[in-house]
Amino acid sequence: MTNQPIQQLQPGALLQAGKYRIERMLGQGGFGITYLATQELLDRRVAIKEFFMRDFCSRAQDSASVTLGTASNRELMERYRAKFLKEAKVIARLDHPGIVRIHDIFEENGTAYYVMEYIEGESLSQTVKRRGALPEQEAVAYIRSVAEALKYVHSLGINHLDVKPGNIMVRRADNRVFLLDFGLSKQYDTDGNQTSSTPLGISHGYAPIEQYSPEGVKEFSPQTDIYALGATLYYLVTGHTPPPASELFATRLEGFPPAVSDTVRQAIRQAMQPQRADRPADVERFEALLSGKKTTARPQTVNEETRPLQPEKKPEDTEQTRILNPETPRRPESPAQPAPAPRNNLRSLLILAAVFIIVAVLVAYFSRKPAASPSPAQDYPTTADSMAVFVDSVAAYDDYEPVDSMAVWY
Repeated sequence: MTNQPIQQLQPGALLQAGKYRIERMLGQGGFGITYLATQELLDRRVAIKEFFMRDFCSRAQDSASVTLGTASNRELMERYRAKFLKEAKVIARLDHPGIVRIHDIFEENGTAYYVMEYIEGESLSQTVKRRGALPEQEAVAYIRSVAEALKYVHSLGINHLDVKPGNIMVRRADNRVFLLDFGLSKQYDTDGNQTSSTPLGISHGYAPIEQYSPEGVKEFSPQTDIYALGATLYYLVTGHTPPPASELFATRLEGFPPAVSDTVRQAIRQAMQPQRADRPADVERFEALLSGKKTTARPQTVNEETRPLQPEKKPEDTEQTRILNPETPRRPESPAQPAPAPRNNLRSLLILAAVFIIVAVLVAYFSRKPAASPSPAQDYPTTADSMAVFVDSVAAYDDYEPVDSMAVWY
C-alpha cells in the first residue's frame, strides 16, 4: 500500500466508458468513497459511491484500478463487495421522498459502484458546526422528517443502523430532508431475523449499546434506530456529540440548554435509554413523545394516572369503600342479604307442609315414631350460609381480583 492517506479517483476520471465523469471527492468512510460526478448524456450531477475498504484496498496514483492487498485479504474483500452490491440493490427498491434514489449499479476497476441522485445542500452536522445549536422548533422539524423516512424503512423490515447528523442532508433549494448512507443497514425477514450480514459499524455517541455486538442486531429492532434518532436530536439542540452509550447506564443524560423544553428533554432521554426495552417501541411512539403525549415501551403500572383503566365497578360497589381500602376484597355484610328472606319464609312453609304429609304417610306405613320436623330456623340457616359464602366468592372475584391483576400487569 502507498503512503497516500486517501487514494480516490482523480477529477476527470471516466467510468462506464465515459458515461460518468468524476468531478471531485465528497467524502470517505471505512468502506467506501463518495464522489460528485456528471452523467454526461443527461448533463446532470450525481453522487457515486465506490466500494473501497480503507484498511485493505489501495490504488496507485496513476491508475483507476483497485488492488486488494494480500491474498489473505482477497476472500474477505470479495465477500464484502458482494454485500455492498446486495445492499445497493435493496436501497434501489426504496421509494420514499425522504430517501435518496439510486440510479445505477455496476462493477469496474476491480471494485463496485452505485450511482445516486446528488443532493445539493449540507448535512445537519455541517449546519450545526456552522451555526451552533439549532432552535428547538427547527431541530424537531428536521427529526420529524427523518422519522417519516425511518417509518417507511422499518415497514420493509430494514434497520438503517447509521442514523446521525452527518447522514441527514438538507437540500438547499427547498429545505427537504434526506436520509443517506444505507451502507450499514440490515434487512430482516418476516420473523425479524436478518437476511444480510453487513459488517458492524459504530458511530460513537449515536449507536446504542446493543450495536457494539453482532448478536445485538441479529433481530429486527426499531428501538436501535430510535436511539440514534434521539441522539441526533440531542446534537441538534445542544451542539454537542452525545455521550457514549455505556455512560448512560450510570449517569442521567444532561447538557441541555435552558431553552430546550421539558417535553423534548424527556423524549430524548426516553429514546436514549440504555436498555432497549425501555425505549419507545416504534417511531410513532417517539413522535408522540415529541408532541408531549405520554407513552411507554412497556405495560404501565397502576397509579393515579392509570386508575381509569380499572374494570367498571359493580352496582353494589360504593366509592367510599373503594377509596378507603382499595386493596382489600369487599365482602357484603350480612344486612345486605335480607331481600331473599320473604321468599325463603314462604318456601319454608310449603316445604314444612310437604314434610308433615310425607312423615304421616311414612308413619302409617312403617308404624314408626315420627321424627321431629325441621323448623325453618333449623333448615334454612345452612342454605343461607351457603349462599352467603357463594355471594362473597363472587364479590371477591368480580370486584377485587381484576384490580389486583391490573396492578401487576399495567
